[in-house]
Amino acid sequence: MAHKFSFPSRNEARAIIIALAKQYAKINGSGSIPKKELTTYAALLYKANGIGYSSFVFTNALIDIFSDMNVDSENYVDNSIMVMSNKSLSDLEQYFVRNLGDSFENIIKIGVKESSEFNVQLVTQGSDSLDMSWFNNSNKFIHPLLAGYQSFKKRKGMLFQKDDIKQIPIDYSVVLCCNHYRQKGFLNESICSQIVNILTDAANECINTITINPDDIEYFVKHDLESAARISQAFDFIKQF
Repeated sequence: MAHKFSFPSRNEARAIIIALAKQYAKINGSGSIPKKELTTYAALLYKANGIGYSSFVFTNALIDIFSDMNVDSENYVDNSIMVMSNKSLSDLEQYFVRNLGDSFENIIKIGVKESSEFNVQLVTQGSDSLDMSWFNNSNKFIHPLLAGYQSFKKRKGMLFQKDDIKQIPIDYSVVLCCNHYRQKGFLNESICSQIVNILTDAANECINTITINPDDIEYFVKHDLESAARISQAFDFIKQF
């Protein structure tokens, strides 16, 4: 199946960058991975496939992943995208084959396969009642997660923006949904929605600059739950805090 180009979630962009970096290291050694260049070409490939305005997602994903990336890295990628915006789709596809030894599509498939332990099956049927004993007041962690991410962005020289705030209930919802699937043996849309709503309410109680719509959070949570690689990235990100 060909890679489906649609507007990427932050976890999708993280998974793509990680897969490209691992493949580059495999082919060229891990001494000096061109993280900013790989991110630039990934964003350009999305743009060439009709997905504009995704550079923000990719630059923030890059900074989320790597400790040595910061606001200067974001500016580098943004400027590089502008300079190389006229590159053809063929040129962009050949970049990955030439420098990483395989097509973009195949590299992403390898990343998904390597994250198979995070596979989740979201179904429509099953119990509609979230076990609150299992949930164990997990919403209490939203405030420290938001505070931790805000400090993280400040250290990187970046603003803590609306999409960053929304990312915390997205990532933590993905983590809890995966844990529910592992520990309770199932995950349905009703349970997923209840987890999202509780965590979104907790986030809204912590902030007064915006109001987060739980439907926006649920859209990206369900999107991320479709891919083990995206789920894996949510776990990796949340455990930083």
